[in-house]
Amino acid sequence: MITLATMATRHVGTGELIDLLGVGRTRLSVLTNQPSFPSPAVSVRAGNIWELDQVIAWAQETGRTLQLTALREHVGQGDAPAIPVAAAELIDLFGVGRTQLSRIQARPDFPTPVISLKIGNIWNLADIIAWADITGRTLHLTATAPAAEPSER
Repeated sequence: MITLATMATRHVGTGELIDLLGVGRTRLSVLTNQPSFPSPAVSVRAGNIWELDQVIAWAQETGRTLQLTALREHVGQGDAPAIPVAAAELIDLFGVGRTQLSRIQARPDFPTPVISLKIGNIWNLADIIAWADITGRTLHLTATAPAAEPSER
């Protein structure tokens, strides 16, 4: 199982890579499937998440120009989750649908996402478990595998 506890504090999803590299989805797919492209740090059902530092290093090694202004909204994000969960995993964990999950997330005491990417928000599973304990919610921890291994090439 991969954890992100030691990762840098900035991460990018597919949407951010499209902006950062100035390419479309098809070209991004070609680039991310190249052996030289960094492997995702983690994969959640919403998509892959890469370590920004590794993407920058790859761009420097390959001579690719980055659209650094695309990073403005992502600078200063908090630490990466130790075990990341996205909305799809939360639906399984809580055993609810999207509408009910939206209501749960709207509660003022619900944990703040540790990363907000275009693919959606990412929470730390430990924060979700702690919140569920405090609020008396039952989680279906066997319903999901929140920390998937990076995609095979």
